[in-house]
Formats: sequence, C-alpha cells, structure tokens
Amino acid sequence: MSTQAVSFGPAGTRLPSPRSLPSCSTAHCGADPAGVTRAYLVIISTNLSVRPFDDIKENYMTLSTKMEQGISRGVIAPTLARMTYERLRADVLAGHWPPGRKLLMHELRERYQVGASPLREALNRLASEDWVVHNDQRGFMVAQATQAQLDDLVNTRIAIESLAIGQAFERRSAAWEEQLVLAFHRLSRTPRSVMPDSYEENPEWERQHREFHHALLAGCGSELMLNFCSQLYDQAYRFRQLAARAAYKRRNELDEHRAIFDAVMAGRLDDALGLLAAHYRRTASIFERGDAS
Repeated sequence: MSTQAVSFGPAGTRLPSPRSLPSCSTAHCGADPAGVTRAYLVIISTNLSVRPFDDIKENYMTLSTKMEQGISRGVIAPTLARMTYERLRADVLAGHWPPGRKLLMHELRERYQVGASPLREALNRLASEDWVVHNDQRGFMVAQATQAQLDDLVNTRIAIESLAIGQAFERRSAAWEEQLVLAFHRLSRTPRSVMPDSYEENPEWERQHREFHHALLAGCGSELMLNFCSQLYDQAYRFRQLAARAAYKRRNELDEHRAIFDAVMAGRLDDALGLLAAHYRRTASIFERGDAS
C-alpha cells in the first residue's frame, strides 16, 4: 500500500487534503526547526488509520519541547560563553582586575552571574590572547603590565602606524579625508569623562577615540596592517586606563589630536608622524612616573 499524508483535526475530523501545502520534508524542517510549532499535524500512515487528536497533540508537544531544548543547548550556551568572555575582557582592559591579580572563581561567578563552564572557556580564550596567565598550581591571574612592555608597545605602534600613514598619504583620497574629518569632529564633541570634575570613563569617548585613530590609518589599504594596529590599540588602552584618574585634566588630549589631524589634512607627513610619536611617548612617560593617562 502506498504511503499517504492525512491531516486530522479535533475529534478525528478530517481536514482538507494537504497536497496543496508545502511538504514538511527533513530539509524544510531542518532549515527552520522552530517552524514545526506552526505546522499542520500530519500523520504519515500506511493504513490511513485514525488516531485521537489528543494523542497526536501530546506526541507533537513532546517532540517540540525536545527540539526547543536542543536548540537552546546549541545556541544559548555559546552565546553565554561569548558574553562572559567579552565582559571579562573589558574588565581586564579597563583595570577592574589589576595586573597580577589572581582571578578567583567564586569572585568571577559573583560578578558575572554565570557558572564555572562559561568562565573557564572565557579564561582560556583570554589566556590564548595573553590578557591572563594560566598556572597549573595557581590558576588564572591577570597578565602583568610593566614599563618595559609599554615602551616596546609604543615603539612598535610608532613604527607600524608611521608605515600605515605613509601609505595612506601615497593613496590619498577624498573618501579617506572625509572619514578622518568626521572622526575628529565626533571626537572633539565628546567629553573625555562622564564627570566634569573627576575622571570616570566615558565609553562614547573611548569609542570615538578608537574611531579617530583607526581613521588616521584607514587609507593605507592593508587590512592585515589595520588588524595588527587594532591589537596594539587594545594593549595601549589597558595601559591608559590603569591610572587615568590620576592624570585627568593634566593633559589636553584634544589639542594633541587636533595637531595630528591638522598636519594630516595639510599634507605635512613628517609633522604628522612626529606628532603621533610624541602623542604615544607622552603616555609612556606619564605611566613611568606612576600616574599614567
């Protein structure tokens, strides 16, 4: 006997033929598993026997629940681990967990309100990126931040970003200039601190600051170089945040950015490179005195 599809409603009443409806094939249901909750109840039968509607509904709901649980395990868990990683990484970069600080699991669970599994995944990822250090005996701790590391970082940034800006000058375009003008305008209009009389990090300023430094280099045309510069920026951000409160209002960063911007827009490459190097070395010198900006 051939296999046929028959739809039944409450009390075993027969619904119109489903032949005109889309087939609920494996490929279709696999592409949209949640869509099963909106599908017709279709029985594939070799004898066209009628089953009570309540039995069909009960079996269907059991299957739907199992599918939803499977979807949750496959989607929500990785998202939780990623969110935990992003929050923990932001706290390390911002100095909430200072250099050399041991990361105790009970403290992390309390702060991030997650279990041990996503925390371990986040910590292992941060260890692979050198933001934290793992020791078999002592567990995880925040990576150290030393003056020697900062000096090395500053020298590397100056070398790589000077190359990027030089290439941007060679490829100079109206689009690059427009991007830089917009980035500087937005940065200049954003307060450095949330509080006027004391330093409290302004996330919007940090975002606009990053965009401005990216815009300076964006005209180089090399994604590889830009990605490397972004990694160096992240490391520099950590040093700036470690003691930013101590140096607030003792440094006019807007004037430094404006001088770099003006030199680039005027086509003065040597001046632009010199001002950028001085901008980075000023941060290093402040950090060395123990009151980094």
